[in-house]
Amino acid sequence: MIQITKDMKIKNITNIINEYSPIKVDDIFWDELINGNFENEDFLRVRLLESWYSFEDFKRKSIAYCIILDNRIVAVMVGTASFRNVIAIDIETEKIKENTVYWFDLK
Repeated sequence: MIQITKDMKIKNITNIINEYSPIKVDDIFWDELINGNFENEDFLRVRLLESWYSFEDFKRKSIAYCIILDNRIVAVMVGTASFRNVIAIDIETEKIKENTVYWFDLK
């Protein structure tokens, strides 16, 4: 993970990576979301349902990941459209800290 500061210097961050959890949006995660286990479930739910008719429709055609900090969704990557084997994605993050960019490898 890297942090890009105002003066564009790149610094390695090692202690922050353990605080954030990248999670694939699947049935288990969606159930947790619907049951109110996150402070801001609409951050993902609204974004996903703007692009897809339902969660079932989304599951058949797309993919999504969230970054979780404590019980809060701080970033989402949602496949918003699919054509053949190509999925367009939208990425949205909460403003975490002024002039900070976080990058996660979601392989």
